[in-house]
Amino acid sequence: MKRSLVIDQTRAPQRASLRPSNCENDLVSKIVLEGGSDVAEMVLFSIDEIPPARVSEKTLAGLEANNQAIRMPTGGDGGYLLHLYVDEQVPDEVMQYCIEDDALTAEFRANSGQIAFGGAESTFAEFNPNDNIRTDTRIAPGVYDAVAFHTDHPDDLVEDAVEKVIGPDGKRAEDVSTYIIIGTVVLAFAFYILGSAIAQTRAVGLVLAAIVVIAGRLWYKSHARSEHYRKADALRREVHLEYPSIVIRLTKRGA
Repeated sequence: MKRSLVIDQTRAPQRASLRPSNCENDLVSKIVLEGGSDVAEMVLFSIDEIPPARVSEKTLAGLEANNQAIRMPTGGDGGYLLHLYVDEQVPDEVMQYCIEDDALTAEFRANSGQIAFGGAESTFAEFNPNDNIRTDTRIAPGVYDAVAFHTDHPDDLVEDAVEKVIGPDGKRAEDVSTYIIIGTVVLAFAFYILGSAIAQTRAVGLVLAAIVVIAGRLWYKSHARSEHYRKADALRREVHLEYPSIVIRLTKRGA
């Protein structure tokens, strides 16, 4: 098995909350899964024979040796987005950003069809799938030939796509949230300096700065609940889900 896939953390898209996985449909040919790792390694794995509780290099190596895990070092911690294509070619518009020279090829066994995508630290049965680390799903049981790629998107590609979708109103709503954060930091520092200088004690400056920070947080939360901001945020997330950091094609043997 060739193992050369290393994913550039700087190219991984931001992760928000998880899109519901396609757990009830064996015949779905494209599955979008999110996960993350604090140990710089993502894994696509069958949950059939994972250990009940403790994860170790030995248990991971055992899963890999049994062709029940595809291990993908990431080079850094963080969140990653997987587009999984089952018995379907990767579309040209996705494939053009895949690094074919660094592809990983492997056999993948999904005896029950229950699989998961997550950080290496999540490869045990008692792990509770969550929005940050691991997503579980289902494919048709069987043995697959797998090819995994990492992607290389131009720096401005995703942001340009986001701005096109959210439009001027959405961009303004996002800009306001940024201005609130910057304004709060600047004003808190200014009130700290001014209060300390006038009262000749840092305590007064700290109190004034704390008041500014609290007011800024309340303002930010209020803005984040606004219709324009929530709509822009949802649209941004939908766009990001179209730009995977990892692409895997599974082709079932004997199909």
